[in-house]
Amino acid sequence: ETLTRQLAEFSAMDVMRESLADAVLAYGERLAAQIVQAMLAARGIPSAVVDGASLVHTDGRHGNAAPDLARTAVAVEGALRPLLDRGITVVVPGFIGAGRQGAVVTLGRGGSDLSATVLARAIDAREVTLWKDVGGCMTADPRIVPDARVVATLDAREASELAYYGAK
Repeated sequence: ETLTRQLAEFSAMDVMRESLADAVLAYGERLAAQIVQAMLAARGIPSAVVDGASLVHTDGRHGNAAPDLARTAVAVEGALRPLLDRGITVVVPGFIGAGRQGAVVTLGRGGSDLSATVLARAIDAREVTLWKDVGGCMTADPRIVPDARVVATLDAREASELAYYGAK
């Protein structure tokens, strides 16, 4: 009985640690969005910040949540679409979403790219542009392998496999 209670306490501490980590990471994303929106406003561009956690609904797993596309689409129609229809540039902090009970969660590695593509899907965008620090999919991490090269042609299935195994 004591061992069972201790295991339950450790499990609860893990959940609290993961929840705190997600909250801290979300703070940075939210702050960055405010800075970008302030820059747009200073240049006279009508803009607004809409929190990613109010738009991207997920399965609630801390640190590596998966988007719930149907719930996200409903949230986007109610909160994002009206702003876009009025010509307002919307800044959404990426990488974060909301769990089923509303807790902030992070989407894990590649989460900002995932946020962008999930939101693009929800508004039926024709294309998504992701600005990266490299010119495409590479043969290796250029920070580790100096002679890494851009892969000239890559099938979507191959790219999916690379992403599955951790490629950016």
